[in-house]
Amino acid sequence: IWTVSKLAENLLEHLGAAATESLSGIKPGHFNSFILEQRRRGYATMTVKLDIKLLRALGKAIAKETGVDAAAELQLEQESYEARAAYTEAEVRQLLAHLQSLGEEEWQTLVLIIIYTGLRPGDAVRMRHGDFDLEKGLLKVRPGKTSRYSDGKPESKPLHRVLWQHLQALAEKQPHTPASRRPGATPQWR
Repeated sequence: IWTVSKLAENLLEHLGAAATESLSGIKPGHFNSFILEQRRRGYATMTVKLDIKLLRALGKAIAKETGVDAAAELQLEQESYEARAAYTEAEVRQLLAHLQSLGEEEWQTLVLIIIYTGLRPGDAVRMRHGDFDLEKGLLKVRPGKTSRYSDGKPESKPLHRVLWQHLQALAEKQPHTPASRRPGATPQWR
């Protein structure tokens, strides 16, 4: 729903005065230039592909009224994707050292959570103190993007030793946090 409403908002803005005129005023060039504008705005390739699919449906609806399919010329471009690779241990150390030099403890924690749990950044940002059980060495995960495929209940995952040690050090510095009920606790690693 958000994608469709954002697409509509961006399209109306792009069309300007043409958006308030009759449907026959919407031409293929409008949609083509809109897709170029979406790319310039920095939207991801998959988002632009979804926009094209939605515009095709809109173009067919406009064609029923006007006889001109404004989206007929839109093509799904084959983009070359750069292969993603995991960060090396040296790259991770370099990133963490840079964040530490900036005094960015929260960012260090976020990076460690993402790296050592494999969570999506959005899921990691939504973590709360109560999601970490340092006594048992567990993390309560509530996946956001895949929750529609699961029963919506949080899952417990073991904490990696490096992440646990970092969180334990934070808990000892801030003893009022729920995760630090027993600062000296040591989980059983498996």
